[in-house]
Amino acid sequence: MIVDHRTYTIKPSGVLGWLSLYYEKGWPLQQKYLGNCLGFYLVKEGRQDQVVHLWAYQSQADREARRDALYADPAWQDYLREVMAMDLLVSWKNKLLTPTWFSPNSGTTDPSPDQPGGN
Repeated sequence: MIVDHRTYTIKPSGVLGWLSLYYEKGWPLQQKYLGNCLGFYLVKEGRQDQVVHLWAYQSQADREARRDALYADPAWQDYLREVMAMDLLVSWKNKLLTPTWFSPNSGTTDPSPDQPGGN
């Protein structure tokens, strides 16, 4: 399993507008193609102009196939044009995470030499 950790920085006055458009047009498409959203968050302490969301995939190949399908949908391209026209996104970053052997979602409890913290 891998987790795509995405952080979007939005102009402070535009967070609710961006979220409204995302919920109306982006969220349904991501649910259809990406599927396993682990969470969608607003920052409570720290940079409150950021939105963080986490998506789980079986593998990098699964992630690529799902994201390719999303980007092939004309409705997603229309949504992206609307987002860019709003001119609210300052930056976005993503990190791909893999669970440690003791993570509840790792699928194993046995440390091995090829895993961080293993023997």
